[in-house]
Amino acid sequence: MPTKPQPDESKWLTTKEAAEELKVAIEHVARLCRDGALVAEKRGRDWFVSSQSAKEYVKALWEGRRGQRFMRPPHLRSNSKPRKVTT
Repeated sequence: MPTKPQPDESKWLTTKEAAEELKVAIEHVARLCRDGALVAEKRGRDWFVSSQSAKEYVKALWEGRRGQRFMRPPHLRSNSKPRKVTT
């Protein structure tokens, strides 16, 4: 999993900006953030995606390594126990 970058505001993208860069829907970017496929942080109700993470994700897609580099988080794998969600 990619490491979390330093909190430099110029390196963070909104979900809309990330969706444009990744050429996917905004909802898909939010799902990638929730699943841990992108380095992101939630501020209030909005996700902010690391620009470096978005570039790495695109690179991995083009190299055909998506399944290797960005595996589903353990709590979303079919062979894992369900996790408790706290609010």
